[in-house]
Amino acid sequence: MPVQTSLLPILLAIAAVISLVETHLWRPEGHVQYSSRSIPTRFIIQYHDGTDAAIRHEHESQTHAYARSVGGYQGVMRNFQIGRFSAYLGDLGPGHVEELRKSPIIKAIHPDAEIYLHAHYPNHSHQNPPPVLPAATAQPNILSTFAANWGLTRLSHRDPHRPNTSTNGPTLPETGPPRASWGKNFVNDINDDQMGHGTHVAAIIGGRTFGIARNTRLVALKVFGKQGSGASASNVIAALDWACKDTARRSAQSRSVINLSLGISTLHALDDAVAAAIQNCSITITTAAGNNNRPASEYSPAGVPSAITVASIGLNDTRSSFSNFGPAVDVFAPGEGILSAYPGKSGNETATLSGTSMAAPFVAGLAAYVMGLYGPMGPREMQRVIREWATEGRVRDARGSPNRIAFNGNRDELDWK
Repeated sequence: MPVQTSLLPILLAIAAVISLVETHLWRPEGHVQYSSRSIPTRFIIQYHDGTDAAIRHEHESQTHAYARSVGGYQGVMRNFQIGRFSAYLGDLGPGHVEELRKSPIIKAIHPDAEIYLHAHYPNHSHQNPPPVLPAATAQPNILSTFAANWGLTRLSHRDPHRPNTSTNGPTLPETGPPRASWGKNFVNDINDDQMGHGTHVAAIIGGRTFGIARNTRLVALKVFGKQGSGASASNVIAALDWACKDTARRSAQSRSVINLSLGISTLHALDDAVAAAIQNCSITITTAAGNNNRPASEYSPAGVPSAITVASIGLNDTRSSFSNFGPAVDVFAPGEGILSAYPGKSGNETATLSGTSMAAPFVAGLAAYVMGLYGPMGPREMQRVIREWATEGRVRDARGSPNRIAFNGNRDELDWK
């Protein structure tokens, strides 16, 4: 029987699933390809891994001065350092970019890209999905848990129709001081959730009523403004940079989780930043597979092998019609009709939403729960545990994905024959 430790896992929620963004990598040997959602004149300039800090500083100083002197460009706007990954965001003219691509210290130049939400918002009312368990046979604790969120029940059972069982295992008790805090705001907006997506996702992870890991510390990193405005790939990289530095400052390596309920078409700078946060900062990262009904490998950061990529199922364990799929997926989790908290005047509002955006935080919460049981755990080991604990062979229409549904190790369920 696992022994619960006093560990308080830290979970940083960078929360928003976004729609397809047609952005293209600009390799040094080619020419820049703009898309309808590229941000004009803004580029993510990525150094070769391990480029010396002094060399980077000199390069950025020269780049900034030149950009400011011609055409009124802003020059270097911010820089990023995540382990061996280093880059900067620049507001630059096309001729300047052509010169930069010739530099031997530059690995690639990527147009920065806008990102958009891609979650379904049917209503903000108390609407629970139809019950899975017959009321006559279900125990009261099952009903109370199910009424909160059917996803909690699904993660606690091998069989979604299994009667007369407890949910022993899905949550840690809530104790101590308030657990939610603001980390940093990366958009020019107020420090509030102005659209609800982040609140909904965070409550699935660790909310008092709807959460998996109710003893985890939640840190919000805001990369979307009101109605999804102001978001960009560079904002997400900046949030990852901040999270890595904050984790190091707190000596919280191997006990932190980042949930990325977001995604764009493949952008290698974002993928490299995510991979560096996992490898160099020892942070477990869960990411939504995406809502495009396409191979998850076509999107960032869903295609990062070291991230835990989560696809969506509905009540009957069928892959959601919108969910991405394929070998890049690590595990499925509930993502349809998910009831969770939502911002509002009373403080008690809820919304029922669908998307891989809702599936990913179930697994993020599960990762924090595992850390609460066993203590610090590196990302590679966590990925192995999530895969090995999972219920196998139940997903209908997995479309070439590993056929696994996230499971929380419920002892009653494991003992049931």
